[in-house]
Amino acid sequence: MYYMYRAVNISEETYKQLQRLAMQLNKPKAQVVEVLVKEYGEGRKEQEKEKLEKFNKEMEAKMKALKLSKKIPFDPDTMDEDFAALADTDWTP
Repeated sequence: MYYMYRAVNISEETYKQLQRLAMQLNKPKAQVVEVLVKEYGEGRKEQEKEKLEKFNKEMEAKMKALKLSKKIPFDPDTMDEDFAALADTDWTP
């Protein structure tokens, strides 16, 4: 089902290209616009996905490369004592 929405201003050249596409495909201009918008949106999603994957790989490599200057011992049995040694603060939740 189609609904009438607001008009969109496009250049004359863009309109001619849209009209040519619609004639070549033997489809209404509205349908051509819908497909073009859908395809563009899917392409953008794929680009964003690729960017995110690249970013995640870079961050993973940086995390793996990160090394502490010295080994920090951790013993869960003495954890309460370690935290008790910290100074009190004024912070309240």
